[in-house]
Amino acid sequence: MKQMPISQYFETVLKAPLNSVRNSWGAVTESGDVYLRVWKHDYFKDSNGILCVYIMREGHEQNERLRHIEMIGKGAKCFLLMCTENKKGMSTRIKQYARSCHIGGQLHVCADGIYIEIVGYRDNG
Repeated sequence: MKQMPISQYFETVLKAPLNSVRNSWGAVTESGDVYLRVWKHDYFKDSNGILCVYIMREGHEQNERLRHIEMIGKGAKCFLLMCTENKKGMSTRIKQYARSCHIGGQLHVCADGIYIEIVGYRDNG
């Protein structure tokens, strides 16, 4: 079965409409929960074996993403929607996305960017 467009998924299932269908990589619900799209290839295990994912890479800063990270740093709940990529020439598009979310925990800043620990899993139905 074909997936609905991710922008529609954010709006109808997650109740977190994207500000820009083309440029937004996350959104916030009315209750203040932050949902972020993340690439599958950005997941890794840290030196303690904890599953983590980069939510922003050095050199790829975006004002909206920085606001979302600030909200998470101040205690907003964070949910991560894993996307796989489909590269076409110089452009990268979402091939598909997971319907369930990882739950984000502790933020970390390093030379490569900002990543977050994965502390759980939530099925969105």
